[in-house]
Amino acid sequence: MDVIFLITAMMLTASPIPTKLVGTNFTDKDLDALFSRGGKGVIYAVSEHMPLSVRGLREINLACAHLELELVIVVDPDSNPAEITYMAKRFGFLPRELLRLASPKLMRRNLTIHYPAIQPYDNGRFVGVVLPGYMSAEAYKAYLTGVFSTMDLTGS
Repeated sequence: MDVIFLITAMMLTASPIPTKLVGTNFTDKDLDALFSRGGKGVIYAVSEHMPLSVRGLREINLACAHLELELVIVVDPDSNPAEITYMAKRFGFLPRELLRLASPKLMRRNLTIHYPAIQPYDNGRFVGVVLPGYMSAEAYKAYLTGVFSTMDLTGS
């Protein structure tokens, strides 16, 4: 049985249930709800127009799972969700829900500057800046460990 990754309540967890495409938008209201829960995580932007961003789903998932971080995946507003699903399956990552990026707050932070791009967050606020570009799981882990440890040391 294949294990897929299920995004529920904007949090990535492992689940062996069937994949289904959902055309949900991720808005400022969703971002505010995510921040109001507290917690630490990463928002990952993906586009079918940038195949490495789809391949990076596996890498960022591994990094977040290792660091016990939430993972919110948002899709390029200009992407075709069916194409993203096809490519994700091709790279061995089966998202159940694809959240189309519709948050002006994330867009103003330049999350759409390149795909993939990540924006870490902690305790209801953004941490650091948007980081564009594909990375291995090890590189994501090193970067995120640094971002969150610097924040822990400075208290900001």
